[in-house]
Amino acid sequence: KPDDASGHAFQAAALYGLGDVDGARASFEKALEVEPHYRSANINLARMDEKQGRIKEAGGRYLAILEGSATDTEAMRALAELHAGTRNFAEAARWLEKIVNVDKTDVDAHLRLIEYYLRTGEAQTALLIGREVRENNGETVPILEAAGRAELAAGEREAAVATLYQMAEKSQDSPRNLLSAARLLMSAGENEGAHRILVRAVVGHPDYRPAQAEMIRLEGRSGRTDDALQRIEDLRRVNPDWEFLVALEGEVLFRAERYAEAADKFNAALQIAETSELLSQYARARIAANASPPIDRLEAWLEQNPADVRIRHALAASYMASERPDDAVAMYESVLDVLPNDAVALNNLAILYMEAGDPRATGLAERSYTLLPENPAVIDTYGWVLVRQGDPQRGLAMLRDAFARDADNARIRYHIAFALNELGRTQEARQELEAVLRMTADPEIVGNARALRGRLADG
Repeated sequence: KPDDASGHAFQAAALYGLGDVDGARASFEKALEVEPHYRSANINLARMDEKQGRIKEAGGRYLAILEGSATDTEAMRALAELHAGTRNFAEAARWLEKIVNVDKTDVDAHLRLIEYYLRTGEAQTALLIGREVRENNGETVPILEAAGRAELAAGEREAAVATLYQMAEKSQDSPRNLLSAARLLMSAGENEGAHRILVRAVVGHPDYRPAQAEMIRLEGRSGRTDDALQRIEDLRRVNPDWEFLVALEGEVLFRAERYAEAADKFNAALQIAETSELLSQYARARIAANASPPIDRLEAWLEQNPADVRIRHALAASYMASERPDDAVAMYESVLDVLPNDAVALNNLAILYMEAGDPRATGLAERSYTLLPENPAVIDTYGWVLVRQGDPQRGLAMLRDAFARDADNARIRYHIAFALNELGRTQEARQELEAVLRMTADPEIVGNARALRGRLADG
């Protein structure tokens, strides 16, 4: 029966099972010559194309299936996955929309659709999908988690918190689900509630490392340094092979501003397993401790791993700390060559340009501010650059906003005093400088504040 497409498809399956991929492809192609929309042949050829990296050809085969059956959700889902694999989340979402229009009960499509809309910044659309899937399919843990994420992204904090507590309640004894609920609650600022949920996870599953690690981090972030360090010691006695605790101890000590001790822990962790993240943390701790950063180690790592942006950042910061501004500029510029919207690189490069008198500083600071408009450090940089590059009035407004968000930051307050002096408001500047000197013992800030105060007195 040479004109029977199914016969060629059966032969293709047999050949594929025997490892003859080329023979299988040829038989599937024969099936399509007989019947161009033969589903089995198109599906199998598309999967073979995907495995061989022939993404465009695979997409064409799935589209051919839809020409024969416009409501084939398997082909739609495959197209969505193909586009997601190339990070074209908008197109992936378009195919998932078609699936949920066909089948309102397809939970997986709804959940992936929420994820892709969050990735493309369409939080309100993700929120609507979250409500729809809850109404049509009940309130399971995966649905509540996705809906909670959408509510958080859309700014619906109270609704998100309620959803996430409900998720934790339905999670029962699952440490993975409890951990996920706790992390999302932390992002909503519900640290106490997250702590209670993590207690459930670590008490019920003391060997579940991710929950133990998150508990330690949360206690460190909450200022409960002693509790976090004691938990590490307790876990180490029971689990002497848990080497990741060394790096965690470094994180806790760093957050407690015990930078030299943190650097020692990160260095010890590097002896166990040298990773990009640990090396970056070690460099950051050395800089914070006013110790010489490990420039040689960072350069050696980057030579072996030239695409490692994390280490480029660490090396640029190390160059800045070592008063090598030209090298720092070159390194941050290399980061922006790869990631032009890297807000941290934009912010730090703006500072370096400003100190060099380069007028490009304002544009970079503005771009960083556009990306992180609520970050006080970024707002401070933008305001400070405006002041230093001739616009103290606008700069002062930005600096006031930064200080309102971080009222314990003496550096921002010094920048405000400087801006006031530039505007001729010397009495206000003097008051701000006195406040700065009461706030901090940082030698750099104190030195700058005293120098400016001296100039005001001379004037």
